[in-house]
Amino acid sequence: MKKIISLIALTLIVTFAIAQSTTPRFGTTSSNDNTGRVLTYGYINVNLATAQASAYQIPNYYFTTIRIQTLTHALTDSVSVTYAHLGDHIEMIFTADTLTAGRVVTFGNHLKSAGTLTVAKSKKATAIFVFDGTAWIEEDRTICTN
Repeated sequence: MKKIISLIALTLIVTFAIAQSTTPRFGTTSSNDNTGRVLTYGYINVNLATAQASAYQIPNYYFTTIRIQTLTHALTDSVSVTYAHLGDHIEMIFTADTLTAGRVVTFGNHLKSAGTLTVAKSKKATAIFVFDGTAWIEEDRTICTN
């Protein structure tokens, strides 16, 4: 009888130890991080004027998608850190025009990148950055070739 009770007790302990939690990893409310703020997603559409050589965005979301409309010239892109929190992300989407071999994007203020990004004629490219507390650090980039 002692063996049966021991076996049942062991089974219950193992069952409760393996059970998965449904509590969010950060905080007690879904879509919140450990700072208590709600994780939000934002979209910024940037229409460049003809021959515009620089752009400046102010992301204020947990994950912000920034779509840079047709590049007609080389561009220096800068991003604010005013409303950024550690771990925030931005994704930049660039589209080149059809007139030249490619457009060069230089990352300016507060963007620490792996260098310039060349977007081929009529193609798209993306760059993703994560905020480290003081600057946006490049996490990944994709250059579409077809």
